Order: sequence, then C-alpha cells, then structure tokens
Amino acid sequence: MREDRRCGDAVHRPPTAPAATTTWSAEGFRVACEAVAAAIGARIVVFEQSAHNPQLQEPERLNALLRGVWAEAEAEALAQSGYPVRRSSIR
Repeated sequence: MREDRRCGDAVHRPPTAPAATTTWSAEGFRVACEAVAAAIGARIVVFEQSAHNPQLQEPERLNALLRGVWAEAEAEALAQSGYPVRRSSIR
C-alpha cells in the first residue's frame, strides 16, 4: 500500500517502480567507446595488461603513445601555421 507523507505544503510519494540500474557488458562498453571515438574523430587504444593505471602497469607503451600523439599535434599545428615543418622537439 502506498503512503503519502506531508512536508509543509508538499506531498511526498514513494516511488512506484524500482530504481533503474545500468549494467555495462564488455561488448556494450566497447560499442559505446567506438561510437564516441567515431563522433569526435578519435582512435581507441586498449592497454591489455593494465587495469586502471597504464602509467604504472605499461609506462613504456603509454609514454610512446603520448609522444606520438604530441608529435602529430605539433606537426599539424606547424603545418597550419605556415612555418616550415621541422622535426618534433618532443622526444
């Protein structure tokens, strides 16, 4: 039986349906990540040997990835600036 409670002039009613929950499967999460990446022009990189800390569990791979991303961004910025493109200063 549903019971209403009064608090001043407001009437508070208990919910009539159970709270909704969302459960992500690995496949569902992958699909969502791919959709977001496609929408923003990003690429997905999976660190298979890491849980939540690739900077600790796969530091060489993460650092190489970051250096590559920064070098690409630097080259693109230089190309758009009109200055001669030079070798990346990020090592």
